[in-house]
Amino acid sequence: MYDDDKLRKPPRNLRMDYRYIDQEDLSNPGSEYTRHADFQEEVVKFSLLDFLSEHVPDPGFIAGLFPRGDVSLIVGDTAVGKSMLAMQLAVSVAANRSFLGQSTDTRPEKGNVLALFREDIKSKVHKRLTKIISDLSIPPEIAAPHLRVHWLSPEYRELCTIWRNCEPTTGWALLNEIIDQLKPVDLLIIDTLKIAFDDEMTGPLSVRRFVAALRDLAIARNIAIVCVSHTNKEGKAAGTTEWPNHVRAVFRIAKHYDHYLFECLKTNYDRSTVAQPLVRTANGAFALLPEPEMATRRAAIDKSQNSRCRELFLAAIRTCSETSGRQKEGFSRHKKARNYAPKAIAVSLRAQKIKVTQAQLETVMEALLSEGLLIEMRKPRKHATMVLAVSESTEGVQGSGHLFEAVKDLRPDSDTGSH
Repeated sequence: MYDDDKLRKPPRNLRMDYRYIDQEDLSNPGSEYTRHADFQEEVVKFSLLDFLSEHVPDPGFIAGLFPRGDVSLIVGDTAVGKSMLAMQLAVSVAANRSFLGQSTDTRPEKGNVLALFREDIKSKVHKRLTKIISDLSIPPEIAAPHLRVHWLSPEYRELCTIWRNCEPTTGWALLNEIIDQLKPVDLLIIDTLKIAFDDEMTGPLSVRRFVAALRDLAIARNIAIVCVSHTNKEGKAAGTTEWPNHVRAVFRIAKHYDHYLFECLKTNYDRSTVAQPLVRTANGAFALLPEPEMATRRAAIDKSQNSRCRELFLAAIRTCSETSGRQKEGFSRHKKARNYAPKAIAVSLRAQKIKVTQAQLETVMEALLSEGLLIEMRKPRKHATMVLAVSESTEGVQGSGHLFEAVKDLRPDSDTGSH
C-alpha cells in the first residue's frame, strides 16, 4: 500500500528542513551536491591578500570616454548628427587621431575598428566617410587598413539584426566571426540600436539579455562597444530604462541654439561630465568650439534670450490685462501668491512648448520693475492685492500676444495669498 522509497526520500519540493543525500548522489561528479562542494572548496581557497597583490591590468578607454570591455550609448534626436559623430569616432580611432580633443588611447599593437551603419546605403556611407576624412585631414591610406565598415547591403543582410525574440540571430554568429577575422579589435560601433535589436525596445527581459550578451562579447575581446540610439521626449535613450541602467556610459548629442552640446548623462568610471560645446564644419564633421568664441556666443545667446523673455513677460501681462473679465484678475509679484507672475507665465509657456524657466522670468520681472516698464497697481476693490500692469512708457514695445491663449484661461485670483 505504501512505497518505502517515497517515505524514505520525499519529493524535492517538500524537503524544507533537511535533504536526503544518498551515496549515489555524492559519487556522481555532475550532481548538485558535488558541484556545491567544489564551490565551497573554491571559496575556502580564496585569499584577499593574494587577490590584492595580483596585477590586474586596467582595460582603459577609447578616446578617453568609452570603456573597453563594456557597452556605451550615444543618443540624440533625429537628424542631429549621431551617425556622423559615430563615423567620426570610427575614423579617428582607426587613424589614431584625437576625437573631440581626447586621445584615442589605443593599445600598443594597433587595433581595428568595425562599424555597422545599418540604416544607410553604400553611397551615403561613402559620401559621409569622404567628407569626414577630408575635414579631419587624414590620408585615406592611414585609416583604411584599420577600419572596416558595413552598410545596408544584400551580402550582409544578416548583420542588420543580431537579436530577435530574446535570442541571438544568425547575424550574431556572423558578427563574432568578423571580429575574429579582424582581431585585435579596439572598437565596435552599432548604428542604430533599433535595427540591430529587432525586439520590443521596452521589453526589460530582452534588453537585459541583449546588453549582457554585448558585455560578454566586449569582455572576451577586450573591445569597447558603442551603440547609437534615438531619444525619447525627455531627451533620454528611447525605450525602457533598462538601456541606460545596464550600460556603463551614456552620452547625448543635442542642438543648443547655434551650436551643439556633447554631454555625458551617465558614467560609472568617474570621468568628466562637463558638456562640450561643438560646431559642425561645412562637411558635417564636429569640432570643439574654442573657449573665447564660446564666451562670445554665450553672451550673445544670453542677451537674445533675455530680450525674448522681456518681450514674452510684457506680452503676458498686457494680454491678461486686456482680456480680464473680472476685476479681481491679475498677476502678483509676490512669491507666496497663487497668481505669482513668473510661475503662472512659465506654466503657460511650457504648455505651449516655449522653453522659458521661472528663474529667468523672475530676473526679467525685477529688471522691468526697476526700469519702470512694469508697475504695481491696486484694483478698485476693497482689500484687493496689488497686481502688475504694463507702464504707459512701454506702449511702443511689441509683444507676442498670440502666444498667450493659455494665459487667458489661467484667470489668476488676487484674493489668494493676499499681501
